[in-house]
Amino acid sequence: MYYTTVFALPLVKNKSICLPTLHEEIPAYFSVYKKLFTNEITYCFNTPEELKLFQKIYGFYPSKFSVIGMNIFLPNNVGEHRGSPLQPMDFVGADHCVCPENDIAETPPYVLYIGRLDVGKKVYELIDFFLEWKNKTVNDVCLLIMGAKPTNFHSKQDVVFTGYVSDTLKYSYIQNSLFLINSSPLESFSIVIMEAWSLKKAVLVNGDSIVLKRHCERSQGGLYYTCQKSFFATMNFLMDNPTIREEMGKNGQKYVEMNYSEGVVQNKLFALVDLSNSLSNSL
Repeated sequence: MYYTTVFALPLVKNKSICLPTLHEEIPAYFSVYKKLFTNEITYCFNTPEELKLFQKIYGFYPSKFSVIGMNIFLPNNVGEHRGSPLQPMDFVGADHCVCPENDIAETPPYVLYIGRLDVGKKVYELIDFFLEWKNKTVNDVCLLIMGAKPTNFHSKQDVVFTGYVSDTLKYSYIQNSLFLINSSPLESFSIVIMEAWSLKKAVLVNGDSIVLKRHCERSQGGLYYTCQKSFFATMNFLMDNPTIREEMGKNGQKYVEMNYSEGVVQNKLFALVDLSNSLSNSL
């Protein structure tokens, strides 16, 4: 994994900036990285939690680093794409979505997951949790999953797979959702929750990801779950409290603007480049 990092970084370590994007997973503990990451290198971390993980794994607190994250940029015309992007064919089998008298499709409210469909992202656990929750609630809501359509799952009344979509449609899906769910326990930043917050949408995240959990705590922009019981509780709270949900979305937007706007990220990055240059020139 990461051949170019392993073999190129030692050649330029005195004049480089490394973005580890660390996750709490097995490859991070490989001995090759413990040899590779030294205090000669300048580091750029996405979150304070990633910095703490770096210190835990590699045993030192780097003297040259900055916690920057990344600029979250949305096109200026995002606000023009309001109105549900869902089509009647998305809900084949969802008998409550179609009005037969006038053939006008009415789509139910939905919560949204955007990301890879794999076990590591806990998306299949999310589906199981959601379907169990649906069995115990009167809420008329479905789960939309954006990403590759799996061969062993098919869209039905409560779970709909959109497949890959354009950026324009992605933002439209986010805007028209109730809130976004990120079920991944392994994140170093999470662009998608920042995009949701930029569009004033609350989020529900997997609390096993310390990065996502702390994002929510710092921003007051969302909730987190750690098991099926807490998933049920947080889903119920978000569904039953639209005013609080809206306030969370606004909090999230403020968090993104304060920490991940273009000017903030640019200034931090330029300062880190200057720091790296000054130190490399002195060697």
